Amino acid sequence: MIRVVYHGSYAKIQEQKDKIDGIFSTIDDEIVNALMIDYKINETEAIDIYYTSETYTQLADESIELYKKPWQEIYETLKRELNNR
Repeated sequence: MIRVVYHGSYAKIQEQKDKIDGIFSTIDDEIVNALMIDYKINETEAIDIYYTSETYTQLADESIELYKKPWQEIYETLKRELNNR
């Protein structure tokens, strides 16, 4: 039997994950609100545009670390993507 010895703290890992989840939630809310205002669309349409975008796909990939950028910068990336559709 192979035994894996873990030297980290599960609580610390969970704390980091919760922090990232909180950052994503804030980014999501801000971007959806900005879409609604700038494009004069309802929340359902804004959510659909955002969650089906390439920008969101990149944001969801934690290895890219796009979530570390200010939401405004991420929103500008999304607007460029939408203008190129």
